[in-house]
Amino acid sequence: MKTFSGLGLAFLLAFMVAPVLREAPAATVTWTAMGTNDWFGTNNWSSQSVPATGDDVVITNDNVTVILTNSTAELSSLLISNKATLLFSNWSTALSATNVTIGGRTSTVTCAGPFTNTVMSNRVWIVCSNLTVAAVGYINVDAKGYAGAATNESRGSGPGNGTTRAGGSYGGLGGMGAYDNGTDTTYGSPDAPLWPGSGGGAYGGSPWTYRGGAGGGAVYIQASGIVTVNGSITANGQVGPTGNSAGGSGGGITITCQVFAGTGGLIQANGGANNGYCGGGGGRIAVIYDAAAQGATSVPSIRFLTDRGLGAGAGYAHGEIGTLYFPDTLFLTNPITQFHGQWFSAGLTNLSYNSLTLSNCWIRFPQEGLRLTVSNDLLITGSAGRLEIGGNRFATNIFEDRAYANMYRRYSEMGTNPFLDCRGNLILTNRASLTVYAGMTNAALTTGAVVKVGSDLWITTGCTVYVYSHPTNGGSVVIEASNVVIQTNASISADYLGFVTAPRRPDSNNLGYGPGRGQERRGAGYGGYGGNTTAVYGLTYGSSNTPVDSGSSGGRYPNSGAGYYGGAGGGVIRLEVTSSVTVDGTLTANGGDLGSPGYSGGGSGGSIFIRCRNFTGATGGIIRANGGGGAYTQSASGGGGRIAVWRIYDSYGGTFSYSSPSDTTYDGTDGTLVLINLPVPGAIITMF
Repeated sequence: MKTFSGLGLAFLLAFMVAPVLREAPAATVTWTAMGTNDWFGTNNWSSQSVPATGDDVVITNDNVTVILTNSTAELSSLLISNKATLLFSNWSTALSATNVTIGGRTSTVTCAGPFTNTVMSNRVWIVCSNLTVAAVGYINVDAKGYAGAATNESRGSGPGNGTTRAGGSYGGLGGMGAYDNGTDTTYGSPDAPLWPGSGGGAYGGSPWTYRGGAGGGAVYIQASGIVTVNGSITANGQVGPTGNSAGGSGGGITITCQVFAGTGGLIQANGGANNGYCGGGGGRIAVIYDAAAQGATSVPSIRFLTDRGLGAGAGYAHGEIGTLYFPDTLFLTNPITQFHGQWFSAGLTNLSYNSLTLSNCWIRFPQEGLRLTVSNDLLITGSAGRLEIGGNRFATNIFEDRAYANMYRRYSEMGTNPFLDCRGNLILTNRASLTVYAGMTNAALTTGAVVKVGSDLWITTGCTVYVYSHPTNGGSVVIEASNVVIQTNASISADYLGFVTAPRRPDSNNLGYGPGRGQERRGAGYGGYGGNTTAVYGLTYGSSNTPVDSGSSGGRYPNSGAGYYGGAGGGVIRLEVTSSVTVDGTLTANGGDLGSPGYSGGGSGGSIFIRCRNFTGATGGIIRANGGGGAYTQSASGGGGRIAVWRIYDSYGGTFSYSSPSDTTYDGTDGTLVLINLPVPGAIITMF
């Protein structure tokens, strides 16, 4: 494809007003040919000539495909309907018309593809005043971006290509497998997603036996008036087309207009799912409207999706969600139901709501120092309901658990750390989740992120709150509330979310991160010693009474290949509660297991620190900060973490666990548990 240098919002705004199309007496020119034919064939039109400036063009023949290889004249209008298809070929081909309508009966606009790095690329490029995509009309460039891998153990094409088992990247990172380097960066810009998506990798077999999924294509719409989408515009990555293949990334969709409208429409650039390996990352979508004009209209009921492609599990990771860009937060009205992706808007640092419901949508606000304030209740609900705060940076080649659920660690850059201020109740229901990514701490910043709840935090059955520590600094999340309730089969999880393992680089010295890190085959320490410890590595640290440190990571076996990684440390669960903490479910901050085929060290357990008035929970409650292990040859387990509970009244009937596993060649030691009885308010203490 062509190279774009310095593209961004300023570039796009230069095109916000499309060329004024010359008014001329309109001739209606109708497509008459059948089958697949060239737009520039004179015998294909009722006028026996190629449509000229000012013409009204009609393509309504059933199941015809019209190929557009060069830019059109400046038409008055174009109507496509009745299952007709308009296919763009070549990157510089543009359709220019005052009004463009993609009408009924599954009419489609698409482009040629996919394509490799060495051949001409393609896209859909429409320059108009007004565009309407009807309810059964489509702009579809699914799998029309960079091609997936086509030879044994090869990468896909594109800037974010996946290698062997890895998914393609674009707005979100592609998933990475246990034995892959993957792609360690995204590309393009959230506010100008003009690139297509990249192809996924494949592994094994003769050439063409296994192929990676292609990336989604590129759609560029430059409108000076209204863009109405009642149908769909999609640029999805391809699912791995054969066995042993990874998905392609989602593509890029860019729309500039005065007003954006629609009812029941869909804008989508999802990553492709796996076919035995890893998922592709989500693509990028940008809708850039005139803020004043858009503010005078109703909010369109359109879904915007840049979902990740799912990995196969058991060694093959999911991709990451892509990006969504809008000039402001006008579309983020309560309730939020129609977005999946990382949300970007110019200058976004604060969001405020009277009350807020997020239902079955997945939004990450990755901005540094974002403050989300909800004056009353915040409800996160639905199995697809996921709210994430922070995470504007990521570390790559990081293995967080033996299942390879996520090969990338998100975190917040040091500056102003994330803050969620809910002044009413914060409630999670129906398998929803909340994720908070901590930034660094230092002398000025004592916490990596804060979740402040004015009333009660309710984590109902099937729901989870994830608290990520900074991967190399250890800064962590603090949760403040009046009451915290973790119901049965609900959890707060910091498993493997402490200090990260050694990267797969020659200069890493096979050392993990954290004060108790392991080296090579040694387990990490924290509350207990790591297995196979020395006078330098795998030691204990921190406080047993006030445990606020992240667990450290185990050492990585000195092998140039993949695998052999050490486990990440457990993170930090810190609850500062003025009244009651009820644990009927699980609080968990386990260290990560080491990776196959062994020889490495497990991560140490993390911290669980609770201060409250009443501490209670049923017999099924679980509070744990165990070290990581793994039954592999010459491996070492991580030491147990630290748990401390400060309370006045205690009726907790559940269990505590802070052990080091005994399934390795070199076992670590258990961590610490401290239960402190606080005095009843008004009590008199006599000290001698």
